[in-house]
Amino acid sequence: MSNNIVGSTILVTGGFGFIGSHLVEKLLQYNVKKIIIIDNLYTGSLEIYKKFKKIDCIDTYINDIIFEQTFDVILNMYNVDYIFHLAAEVNVSQSMKTPQNTYNINVGGFNNVIEFARKANVKKMIYASSSAVYGNKSFGSSIKETSAKYPLSPYGLSKYSNEIFAEKYLVMFNLSSVGLRFFNVYGKRQKVDSEYSGVISIFNNKMSQSTNPSIYGDGEQVRDFIFVDDVVNALVASIYCSNGSYIFNVGTGKKTTINQLYLLLGEIYGFYIKPNYKKPRVGDIRGSIANLDGIKSELNWIPKTNLSDGLLKL
Repeated sequence: MSNNIVGSTILVTGGFGFIGSHLVEKLLQYNVKKIIIIDNLYTGSLEIYKKFKKIDCIDTYINDIIFEQTFDVILNMYNVDYIFHLAAEVNVSQSMKTPQNTYNINVGGFNNVIEFARKANVKKMIYASSSAVYGNKSFGSSIKETSAKYPLSPYGLSKYSNEIFAEKYLVMFNLSSVGLRFFNVYGKRQKVDSEYSGVISIFNNKMSQSTNPSIYGDGEQVRDFIFVDDVVNALVASIYCSNGSYIFNVGTGKKTTINQLYLLLGEIYGFYIKPNYKKPRVGDIRGSIANLDGIKSELNWIPKTNLSDGLLKL
């Protein structure tokens, strides 16, 4: 099967969420036939649906018992070429409190989606994994896809489990897939309404209101911040990946501490008040930097937005 986005029908789970909405907008720049969005609107918005006519929307939960019925409807109505699976429980701290809920959504939901992909005989399933599968790594070295996996939270464990399912579905059912291990994604539309939102969106929101943000731990945690536009470009590039089961890191390969991030945003806003330091959160990772050799080689993808420029775009 040849891989081509033009004229294709694409299913996007979580298509009204932070990354999903940016992806849908990008896909609509191509001459696609139809985009089907499955989203329960828990964190997403129908704003994008109101703008475009090539979108069909289905409001449901990916781990709901009626989900199989939903897929039966889709099978009867559409000939789906590609699936982008982005719907998930992404709250690491919440996963420590209610791990069963995280497994139900992230593992049970993934199984529902990959089963549909098998039945629909799609050309490729592209899904969001996470750098959380690695756990803590050395501050000075970047992480390769082959590095040891030691997830520190049910969230990280759920993402690693999904990768194993995708690998085995290639062997058992010849289903091609690409899993993208996102590092710390930031950009417009990222939620700021809880302490578990992305640290950049929280800092950005607090400083814009002249409110003092909090930092959990000593602020020397190392992160790899990747702009959402670059993530979307990696997702689209995955369509053209050769058939098989692949895993790629998606980051910048550059390390930034939380304290450095605080100073960068502080300079943009003229905000020079010291942060409130609080106790570290259970499940948080100390060090995380992406090695990008794999995705550069296979997908010819590189990040184009440095952190300073990305923060200014916010």
